[in-house]
Amino acid sequence: MSNQINMWAKCSEPVHLRKTDSYSEKERFHYSFKLIESTRNALVKKVCEAACETLPTQFASKGGSPEFEAWLIKYLPSAKFVFTTDIPNCFNGILFGSVLNGLPLPGPVLERVLKDTRLRAKPLINGKVGILSEELLLSIKQSVEASSSGRGIPIGAAGSAIAAEIVIKGILQAIAAETHGVRCAAHADNLIFLADDKKAIPSLIKVLHNQVSMHFGTDVTDELARRNTITPADDEFLFCGIHYCSKEGQLIKRLEEKRLYDFAVKIDVGIDEAVSVDDFDKLALRVKGWLRSRQFSLKAIGVGADLMQEIGMRKAQLSSS
Repeated sequence: MSNQINMWAKCSEPVHLRKTDSYSEKERFHYSFKLIESTRNALVKKVCEAACETLPTQFASKGGSPEFEAWLIKYLPSAKFVFTTDIPNCFNGILFGSVLNGLPLPGPVLERVLKDTRLRAKPLINGKVGILSEELLLSIKQSVEASSSGRGIPIGAAGSAIAAEIVIKGILQAIAAETHGVRCAAHADNLIFLADDKKAIPSLIKVLHNQVSMHFGTDVTDELARRNTITPADDEFLFCGIHYCSKEGQLIKRLEEKRLYDFAVKIDVGIDEAVSVDDFDKLALRVKGWLRSRQFSLKAIGVGADLMQEIGMRKAQLSSS
């Protein structure tokens, strides 16, 4: 049984097992079903990735934050303006037709991408795995409602992220082809454009809104417009929860306050609900991983150090009781 638990720990889906010396036929069937489901989803993901190539500047699937920051360091100093936005309800609003056109895949794989259960997403939880938050329940409800009208793909399903990336790839390519002096990039559904001249911005917005309407429906353009932000390139701008600014060839970063607060609250709740040494060890790993990606922020390091101290104290209290 311990080998099975180690194996499940590598699965991408939120599968939950408990240690036991014996288990019933019902549990055996449950584990077997989960293994089949996880294998099937892994195959769907691999097929989608093999058949669909994203752009080098789609940094969610190509290099992540380090590559994005290298791109900024290279091109931000020569830009005049930064335009940022994000697509509202990306997964819930994406049109089936755009997914079908973007994914040259056989029917069973497309069926998996379009129709897989809306509960496949990892729950947004308050400390304990498996408790659905109101935010996730609302998202699931929106997905189910959208899917009945020819739009919406499963949040967290194996091929969904690839499907969305391919549609966004088409949007970036259209903007690059129809505007001049604009560099395009994205991190998932967050889009960023570096413009050499402010005169390029109106054309950029026009193409962007036309493309988003084509792939996500005309009902999202008002909300999209509210999310559009134009900033002089030598000023600080916000993208994916991080404030960026270029100073004398150096990229200066500052974490958004809300991100710090939200993370601290989640860990605090987890500490209050932890019931074993293993729970505290998992929380410590989360904090360490979070800190590794935010070493640029002294405030984040301070918050992380406080959380690690609290985890250590509570773990010690539990061990001595």
